[in-house]
Amino acid sequence: MKLGLEMKSSFIYLFLILLLIFTGVATSAEPPMGTVVGKLGCSAEDCVGLAALWSAEDGEVPAPDRYLLVPAAVSELEPDGSFELKAPAGEYFIGGQLRNTPGPLFGAPRIGDQIYMIQEQDETGYRVQVVLEEVLDIGLQEEFWTFSGMNQQSETGISGRVLDDQGQPVMGLLVFAFADPGTNTTPLAISSRSGEDGHFHLPMVAEGQVYLRARKNYQGGQPQAEDYVGVPNDDNPAGVNVKKGQVVSGVEVIVRKLPSLLTGENAPKTARPQFN
Repeated sequence: MKLGLEMKSSFIYLFLILLLIFTGVATSAEPPMGTVVGKLGCSAEDCVGLAALWSAEDGEVPAPDRYLLVPAAVSELEPDGSFELKAPAGEYFIGGQLRNTPGPLFGAPRIGDQIYMIQEQDETGYRVQVVLEEVLDIGLQEEFWTFSGMNQQSETGISGRVLDDQGQPVMGLLVFAFADPGTNTTPLAISSRSGEDGHFHLPMVAEGQVYLRARKNYQGGQPQAEDYVGVPNDDNPAGVNVKKGQVVSGVEVIVRKLPSLLTGENAPKTARPQFN
């Protein structure tokens, strides 16, 4: 199965225009927020990690040893392990992640990282209630478990490879699953980073039709020169039908490397997915 649009290099400007449409730069004012603060019990003098909130509306509990959910808010830890998260009013699951491994700050846990406030094989989760213009202090969180990898057995999800438009594997990219063909909503799930052969595994919580895009950054934001971004296929968006208890294999997600120089009107200001 192949996802993407075969585009000649002479149409690079058309591609960047499509990319700008894909980014969906927000113009609306930020809604009123509430705040959650706390602190992870880091033993290091300079704690490196993040804290995150996940919406509890659909009941999907964060469980990074089984699948990865996209957070509603994410924040870098202060050097002492403290954090501040802002989100609209509502009920959320909360979790923290201390990085003990080299690599990007934002993204899926890596083997050896410490996970706070999320239990292995969790079925309930640590819930917090965010109230507008109020601050909830959850205090010091010291209990953690060490991430040892994702269980890829008997998963519902998608596996395949990330390839460039020349058919070569691309390492180190994340694959995002969206519910809409335009990939303009918050992603439903996210894969671990693609390997040297471009292979990725994207576990899903629920079944249904999803649409895939790949890029380097977990947090969104402006793509940099020579970054890889998903090639739009707006004329004929191909989805993947995921069924409960099955892994759809052999999926190819196509990406294109941005030019080495992004200036003027061709420089995108942001890029989906953006969810913090």
